[in-house]
Amino acid sequence: MAIFDQQAFYNLIDGDKALFAELYRLYNEEWTSIMYELRRQLEAGKAYEVAGLAHRLKGMTRNFFAAETAALCGEVEDLAIAEKLKDIGPKLEPLLSSLKSLDEALNSHLKSF
Repeated sequence: MAIFDQQAFYNLIDGDKALFAELYRLYNEEWTSIMYELRRQLEAGKAYEVAGLAHRLKGMTRNFFAAETAALCGEVEDLAIAEKLKDIGPKLEPLLSSLKSLDEALNSHLKSF
């Protein structure tokens, strides 16, 4: 399965390379700091904040039709909403890996677009 649905994304942006570049720039600049803050809030036991940060990541990844990554974000969000913070820890490494893979795939596709 592809890390993001390239065709659906291109259809959404009407093939606009400048828009792709801007959306990628925003994603690239923000996802790492959001993950850092999510971990910090998790360590502080702040479920509401963790849920909000996971929701933000989910929205960012959905912009690119990255279903698997968005689903991982959704799992973290749902656990935070349910205040099951201790269950989030094992989800963070797969989420981080998926976010990195998405970043790499978007960068690669942007260069070839």
